Amino acid sequence: MISLGTLKVIGIIAASIATLASVGTEGFYAWKVYEIDNVCSSFKNESDVCQYEELQVRSYVGLGEGIVGSCVSICLIVGFVFLNLPLIWIWVVWGLGIMSYNAYCIYDYYTMIDETIMSPGGFDWNTLVGESYSYFFIVAITSVCWYGLVLLMAIPVGATITHMYRKGNVASFEIGGAYVWDNDAFEMD
Repeated sequence: MISLGTLKVIGIIAASIATLASVGTEGFYAWKVYEIDNVCSSFKNESDVCQYEELQVRSYVGLGEGIVGSCVSICLIVGFVFLNLPLIWIWVVWGLGIMSYNAYCIYDYYTMIDETIMSPGGFDWNTLVGESYSYFFIVAITSVCWYGLVLLMAIPVGATITHMYRKGNVASFEIGGAYVWDNDAFEMD
């Protein structure tokens, strides 16, 4: 038997992880936006972000992703604390969208790395470390992993709480219990 309190704790832990991932994303891209605004405008142009326009665009998009992600993740915490189901499911949709976008970015970064600095023998991390593409690539992979972990926790917990509300049994949920069909819409006379 899983109590509602246990589900709320699991949900709050998942929401806290989502908030930390969003704040980390926001911090990384804020650093890159600062670099774009200050380093690229000088005559030095020592950063790779200044050379690749797609990294500049991704920095601004990533900063927005981090800011909105932090707000939506805080809404997820509120959703689990006060059991507000729309807030929980809004975050799930947000998480799936951001995970999909970051998966696309991983593909995009990988193809760029493949075209420019990969040797025929394999993945040359020593060359990649000095490039800004490596940071963007690793941040996108990390984001997909964190959001995937949170989704693996939030979807089952959200579905269980939703099922509890539908059945009217919000106090506890028995796993493996007999399902009783209580809908008489298909009942024949």
